[in-house]
Amino acid sequence: MADGLDDDIRDDATGRLDPFDPPGTEARRPVRLPYSAAALERPPLIPSTLHTTLVATDIEGFGAAFRDDDAQLHLREKMYALLADAFTMSGLPWWKCLHEDRGDGALIIAPPDAPTAAFLDPLAHHLTALLRRANGRANRVGHLRMRVAVHAGRIQSDAHGLVGRPLVHLFRLLEAPAFREAFTGSGADLGLVVSEEFYRDTTTANGLINRAAYRPLRVICKETRVKARVWFPLDPR
Repeated sequence: MADGLDDDIRDDATGRLDPFDPPGTEARRPVRLPYSAAALERPPLIPSTLHTTLVATDIEGFGAAFRDDDAQLHLREKMYALLADAFTMSGLPWWKCLHEDRGDGALIIAPPDAPTAAFLDPLAHHLTALLRRANGRANRVGHLRMRVAVHAGRIQSDAHGLVGRPLVHLFRLLEAPAFREAFTGSGADLGLVVSEEFYRDTTTANGLINRAAYRPLRVICKETRVKARVWFPLDPR
């Protein structure tokens, strides 16, 4: 720049070089961020497309009026700790999964070589047991209840994150009113919804999963109208 100010960094909300700059300075002096644009970019997770297992979670009642910021931080910490333990106990490589935080939940992208059947059994059973133990002495504020959705499909990534129709489908399952209603009525600390495709492919290939434990559910959420499967612990206490 002609005035030699292109290397300056503005510090205050007005955009001026300092609080003593006269009004109008911000209109003629450019802002240079303290990092390059390249620093905002991240390399793609995958070079083109990848078919893998997708998991989404949501903390029930996260934004309830009786939960302040400290309570929300506590619930998030508990959720991530229990997920990491449950994945590890199930033989799923938590440390190799990609995690994207969603505020009141998480998106988890498994590596393509992760055993798909383990996302149904034993993951749901381990997570149920861990929730039961963690909630044993918790009060109403700290009691963690989780909805979990599982699907699989081809996803892509760019500099901003992940994209793909399977991700849209995953969150339609998680947020479906029918699933929310069934979860509330179950009284359980964990509710699992699985896409019909994932359920069919996984249970067909693995005879150890109890297919009768997954009951059909009609999902209607925005433009999505599909059949899915839900699972709840036999004993929610």
